[in-house]
Amino acid sequence: MSSVIGAKIRQYRRLRGITQEQLGSLVGVTTQAVSKWERGGTPDAELLPEIADVLEVSVDALFGRAEVTLEAEIISKLVSDESGDVFNHAFRLCCMVLLGLVREKSIAETIPEGFPDNLRNSFNIKYFSKLLYDSGIVCARLSHDFRYFFLLPSHEKPLNEKLVDREQIREVFEVLSHPEVLDIIFYMYTRLNTPVSTSLIAKNTGLSHDRADE
Repeated sequence: MSSVIGAKIRQYRRLRGITQEQLGSLVGVTTQAVSKWERGGTPDAELLPEIADVLEVSVDALFGRAEVTLEAEIISKLVSDESGDVFNHAFRLCCMVLLGLVREKSIAETIPEGFPDNLRNSFNIKYFSKLLYDSGIVCARLSHDFRYFFLLPSHEKPLNEKLVDREQIREVFEVLSHPEVLDIIFYMYTRLNTPVSTSLIAKNTGLSHDRADE
C-alpha cells in the first residue's frame, strides 16, 4: 500500500506542477522526506490530510481508491432523492454555493445547523444576498416565504452590449405589463406544469378566442 501512496503523491504533485522541495515546504517536511515517500515510503498518518489539501485531492485518492467528483455526488443525491422534497434539497445546495462564493474559508466553520431551513421566524425577515465580481454576479433570496437563486457568469462581451436597443426592451416590458397579458400570466400560474390551450385561456380570462390567440 505504501508504494501506491508514493506513486499517487508523485502523480498528483506533477499534475499540480510543483517540485518535491515545494511540496515538502508546504507540508512542513524536507525534500528528502518527499523523495522517500515517492520511492515507496509512507508519510505519517497525520500528514495525509495536509498532503491531500496541497495536492487538491482527497485522502482516498492518495490510497488509489476511486474518487467520486463533487459534481457526480450532487447529481446522484438529487436523482436518488425520494423524499418528495428534491427542490428544497437542491435549494439548500444552492445556498452552500452562495456561501462558498463569499470566498471566506472561516465561514464553513460557522454555518448554523439546519441552515437555510432555520431562517423561518415570526418576524418575517427578508434575507437577500447579492455578490458582484468581475467574473459574474450572484443574487439570492433565502426568506422562507419566497426563495430564489440566480447565478450569471460573465461572458466574453460585456452585458451592457445586450442593452443597446432601448426601444426593443421598452416594448418587451410594455407587452408584459399589458392588463390582458397579465390576466393570461396569472391564469397560467394557477395551472403550473399543466398544458393550456387558447380555448382554456379565453374561457378563464374572459378574452375572445382570437384575442387570446394573439
